[in-house]
Amino acid sequence: MLERMKLLPKLCLVVFYCMFVMATSSHSTEKIQGSDEANALLKWKASFDNQSKALLSSWNIGNNHCNWMGITCDVESKSIYKVNLVNIGLKGRLRNLTILDINSCYLTGTIPISIGMLAKLSSLKLYNNSLLGHIPREIGKLVNLKMLYLGMNSLYGFIPREIGFLKQLGELDLSDNHLSGTIPSTIGNLSNLYWIIFIPIISRVTFPLKSESYIPFPRSNC
Repeated sequence: MLERMKLLPKLCLVVFYCMFVMATSSHSTEKIQGSDEANALLKWKASFDNQSKALLSSWNIGNNHCNWMGITCDVESKSIYKVNLVNIGLKGRLRNLTILDINSCYLTGTIPISIGMLAKLSSLKLYNNSLLGHIPREIGKLVNLKMLYLGMNSLYGFIPREIGFLKQLGELDLSDNHLSGTIPSTIGNLSNLYWIIFIPIISRVTFPLKSESYIPFPRSNC
């Protein structure tokens, strides 16, 4: 879906769409807030390649941020509430990303295998969207991951055994999907796991007989 760390076309655009939905307060505070948002976008732009920067030539200090390409501001407060850069060909890198929280953002498509290149990620929350396809095995490369929320999507197929490689994982939510098969025995290796939920996929997923006793599922979720 996305080559290497070129994670911007769909996934990161939704991230920024969600990040910049701001609640209104006083007019003076919102004016400062709009400036802070613009500065954040300029720092984001700085991570792009030269071709992508050229596509966003309107993004500069000399222009009012509300007139930038793809930017929508609140009429009164001038605070940015929407960033829409879909299908304009941006490329960038997010190597130092530690938290990716884009739940309830109407996200569609599949989870890209390039997600496994976000080596510093500690929290991945993609629940309550419309994601399709398999859970990529590459998630097992996120060795620093402590929270993984993929519930309330339309994911299908097997639960990858590679999830059991996430030794720091403490919270796991795979509920409300269309997963099938056997819960991999490798999940029994997750000694830091204290919260897990599979409901209501439990009717389509079976427990491995030899490892069930080692998987720390709370009774309320099994």
